Amino acid sequence: MKHRNRGDGKRGTSVDARASVGIKPNPASVWVVFEYRLVGELEQAYIRVASIDGREVARLRVNDAVGQPVYDTRQVGKGVYTVELVNGGRTVESGKLIVE
Repeated sequence: MKHRNRGDGKRGTSVDARASVGIKPNPASVWVVFEYRLVGELEQAYIRVASIDGREVARLRVNDAVGQPVYDTRQVGKGVYTVELVNGGRTVESGKLIVE
């Protein structure tokens, strides 16, 4: 597992160095864009947003190797959330989202 800077000043954990997920803006108050990239075959891929206690609050389907889905953060309360890019049943990239 490698730790790397995603370019937005936040460090994430990457299992596959070719996969990435950016979280912008971060912190967010109304909406956030998850800029993701996957390499290889998509196998039931999705972006999972979970509260700090692990409760899943959103799951966004990933249909293409590259995308920028927008998520309405007004659906959740203020706090810190984990964001995971999942492909083939395993997390290939993760990061933190702060909702203000």
